[in-house]
This record gives sequence, C-alpha cells and structure tokens, in this order.
Amino acid sequence: MNSKGHISIMLLRILPLLMVGGASAAQGSKWPQQTQIDLAPFAAAAENLLGAPLGNQGAPDPSLQRCDMSKERLALAIGMTPQGTRHLNPAANTADVASGLTTRVRSIELYSTTAGCARLGSADYLATVPDAQRAAYSAVHVQQPVFIRARFHAGSFNKKGLSADNTVVIRHLPTGLPDYPWAVRTWNRYAWKGTKAVYGVAHWPTLTGITLSFQSAVADIEFHTVQLTETYIESGQRASSALMLAWQKDGHAYSRTWNAELVNAFRDDKRHGVNFAGVNTTDWSFEFDCYVDDVVADYYRVINTYDCEAVPESQSGQQGVLASSRLIKLAAQAEAQAAMADAGTPAGASGGAECLKAYAAAKLCENMPSDPFGVARGLCTHSVKSRFGGSGCKLPF
Repeated sequence: MNSKGHISIMLLRILPLLMVGGASAAQGSKWPQQTQIDLAPFAAAAENLLGAPLGNQGAPDPSLQRCDMSKERLALAIGMTPQGTRHLNPAANTADVASGLTTRVRSIELYSTTAGCARLGSADYLATVPDAQRAAYSAVHVQQPVFIRARFHAGSFNKKGLSADNTVVIRHLPTGLPDYPWAVRTWNRYAWKGTKAVYGVAHWPTLTGITLSFQSAVADIEFHTVQLTETYIESGQRASSALMLAWQKDGHAYSRTWNAELVNAFRDDKRHGVNFAGVNTTDWSFEFDCYVDDVVADYYRVINTYDCEAVPESQSGQQGVLASSRLIKLAAQAEAQAAMADAGTPAGASGGAECLKAYAAAKLCENMPSDPFGVARGLCTHSVKSRFGGSGCKLPF
C-alpha cells in the first residue's frame, strides 16, 4: 500500500482477512468501523456508484469519443507504466522488486469528451502529472467523464516469483459531493501466478476488486483521498471491504487502510503508526505493532487511537506502555519452555514446537489493545484455539 491514495487492496491481504473472519466482520456494517472520518456521505454515494462486481462492465457512454492515440501514448496518458501500476504489481511486495518492476500492456481503449481527450494527450499533462496520478487512478487532473478498458501483465524483469494478469474497466464519475465532485471507479479482475506460494497457497483463484476513489481538489482539505474497495472471489461472494484515507501533513504523505479488523498505516511509503497486519503464518500469531518509519518500536504508547510513539525500555511496565509482538512472543516462549520443562515435556518433542507457538500466540492476544482499533481480542483468541486446539498442548491457551 502506498501513500498516494490509489488502489491498494492486494491479494496478500485476502488470506489473513479470511483467517481472522474479515468477510463476516465486513457484513455487519458493510465498511470497516473507524473514528477518523464521517464515512456516511461517501457510503451513500457508493451505493449508487459501485455497481455489480461480476458480469459485463458495460460500454462507454455514447456521448464520449474514442481518444485517437498510439498504444504507447495511451499507456502514458492513463499511467499504465511500471511506476503507475506499482500498487497493482505483486512483485512490489516481494524480494524480486530489487530487479525492477515491469508492466506489459496488451490493450487499451480510452474514451472521453473532446476536451478530455485533448487534455489527456497534451504535452503539459504528461509533463506535469506523475504517472501514479494519471487517468487510471485520479480524476483531479482531468475533471471530465472518462472511460478506460485495459488489459496488462505486471511482474518483475527477472520473470521469477509472482506476476499478475489484470483486466480493468475505469470510469470517472460525478459524485454529487461538493468537496469531492469526481470519483474514479475501477473494476479490476486479476489472477496471480508464479513459482512462489503466498501464505502457503501456490495457486490463487481469480479475484475481482471494485474501488471507488473520491478525490478532492481543495488544497486545505483534511483528506485528499477517500477510497472504498470491495474484493470478491469468483462466485461473487464478498471476501473483504476496505477503507483507505490519504492526506498531507507537515510535508509528509500519509495513508491509513482499514480492512475488516486489519489496520495498515504509512508515512511517505513507509509503515508508520499503529499497524495490525493480520496473521504471521510462520507461527500463526497476530501481528500488531507500532512502526516508526518502517522500524518496529520495541516499546510504545498509543496516541489518538491510530498513532503511536516509541518510548525507551526504561518505561516498560508503566501504564499505557506496550511491547512489540516480537518481545511478547519471546517472553511467552521462554515462559512456555520453562512450564514444559517442569512438566517433563522437552520443547523439541512431538507437539512441543506447536505448543510453544500456541502459547506465544495466545499471550499476544492477551497483550493486544482491543476495541479502540476495531480489533476484537476475542477474535484473536478464537483464531488461536481453532488453529492449535487439536495439538495436544497441555499449557493453557
């Protein structure tokens, strides 16, 4: 997820969501619960603008004309470049990113008004608007009806690991909201493939995402982007719903995404603030930490629900001071090893390693902040019991 305010709900987030019950949590109130913005006006607009996830996504409005440009010019005009599609590129989340990202455009259709086509093809537009803010992602720089249908492949230059085939249908739509007059509706069907398994799954089903990105041209508005996303599996069942906010403050670009119980926050494309990133499939524990510019704080305090600050170890044990997931798990594992030794069960024995994981994961649930983040401590505990309930572990968890 980057901090520019674009589509960011990647497949890497779908499995942890399902593991923690994200789909069922989203059904109670369609969008994740949070306290940072009044979502009601945007949710009301979304009811009319999101539309159906499956089936034919329609044709351009008959009043629009096809923009006459070369394939290369079309890709530039809408931002279908390696930099522009970075947030849709699975290789951006793997070690392969070091070898460089690639986007191979297969086809593009672009429709708009006469003024819209002229703007999108102009030298000024291409020179002044960054790739990741062009027509496929933002309506702010066009302010005209736009229809885009494109197919492209995204991956990395070394052709190893993950890649994705994407089919997108994008529309710029009027919203009726004074401060956010235009929204970009993106329908994205994508299938991941590659030699690397993600969360232990080598072959993923085709997913469909619909994103409605409300963007404001008001200079001093609190949130320049409010983005709603729904992700569906092939049957049409909703897998997750997400809210993303993006804003500028003190020269920094911030974003925060809520996806069911998950919270992911960034500053200048680095994790920053409270992050509840889901399930660590190495030991099946929940990952909840305070980040400061991509670095996990060993000890921290939560500020204003979603922000946090690192504190020195000397403050450990004080009221309101929390420890990182790593430290909690290390302490729990040491405690579990001692208890198992007392019981005469070595940690390396059959079931011993699983017992250590279960006990550490349960301790992490106990020490995790709860309701202020929309994170249910009971849900965490339920997940641990479901995963390790049959392991035969004698320790309480």
